[in-house]
Amino acid sequence: TAIEGDNKKLSNQITSTETILQQTKDQLLQKADKSVVDQANNIITFTNAKTNFVNGIIANQLQLLKKHEENGDKLNLVFPV
Repeated sequence: TAIEGDNKKLSNQITSTETILQQTKDQLLQKADKSVVDQANNIITFTNAKTNFVNGIIANQLQLLKKHEENGDKLNLVFPV
């Protein structure tokens, strides 16, 4: 009957709308909150700064070792474990 056809059509539209709403909800949940992104960026910036600082210390120590080597100095190097 015509009513059954209309009911079926309406049911399909409701199902389609529910699917779209669920997909939209899932997509929104996947988006990172701005504060999470800001926190991650701050951690990355801090880690980069620490890495650059340590790299500077290592480069300085290597320069000192090279100078001693050029002068023929014999060094007893002790590295902490």
